[in-house]
Parts: sequence; structure tokens; C-alpha cells
Amino acid sequence: MNIRLILLILVVVVFAGGCGAMSFLSGGGITLEQAYDNKQVEIVQNTAAGTIPHNVTINNNGTKPLVVDKGTILKSKESQDLVIIDDKKINPNYNDTVRAYCIEPDEKAVPGATLYPSGTVSNQIKQIIDTSNPADLQNATQSQMQIWIIVSKGNVDVYTG
Repeated sequence: MNIRLILLILVVVVFAGGCGAMSFLSGGGITLEQAYDNKQVEIVQNTAAGTIPHNVTINNNGTKPLVVDKGTILKSKESQDLVIIDDKKINPNYNDTVRAYCIEPDEKAVPGATLYPSGTVSNQIKQIIDTSNPADLQNATQSQMQIWIIVSKGNVDVYTG
């Protein structure tokens, strides 16, 4: 057999194995819920009622990167519940802002309120998030209304929250 062909195959196998090992070792980080359970994250509502989309600051106090997934529900005892609309990776000892839509039309947003992760939204709401354009106020407002219609089963009063 040709020695060059064997060497080429060996180089490809070593390269693929090396890349896979580096990817595995670097890891994707921990989830928002894991970080919250380990008291390694602070999540704070930044924007007032009527803001679309809302801004939420996530402070990663842990030693591993934090993976924030769109569709994650953020609950609060003092403010409205939200759903994250951005995928982000937040480095250790760093904070970043993510955007979120409200999923509780009857509650008002309270700036400075603390939030905590609590599962994910339905596939129907994830689809709305995936197709929304939060940078376009009209599109973001339309997406917010669609989410409210789904969670309230059509009984939305935009003036209550």
C-alpha cells in the first residue's frame, strides 16, 4: 500500500480526534438553571412596564461559561415573568444583557427586580421568538402580542400590565 496514503489517513484521523477532544474539553458551559441552583448567577430586570423587548442583566459569578438559551422562562415574585429571546454565552465573572418578551400580560415589570430561571416555553412560543425581529419595534410589538394571546388564551387586556 502507498505510504503517503496511510500518512494522509493518519493525519486526518489525528486532526479530527484532536479537534473533537478540544471541543469536548472546552465545553459549552453550564446552563442558566444550573448556575442559579449553585448560586453562581444574578438575574435582574432592567426595563419598566411597556418596554418591548425588555432588557435583563445576567451576571455570571461562576468559574465556567454560562450558556443562556432563548426560550428560557425567567420568573419573579415582584415583577412580571419573561422569556429570553437571545442565545448567549457569558464568560465567568462577567455580565451581559439579554432581551426578553413578557409572558405575563397582567403583571407590570419592576426595574431592579430579581428573576430566576424556570423551564422553557412551549414550541409555539419558541416559533414566535425565532421568527421575531426584536430590533424592529413594530415586529417586536406584534410578537409580544402573539405571545400574550397564546398565554392568556385570547383574553388579553394590554392596559392591565
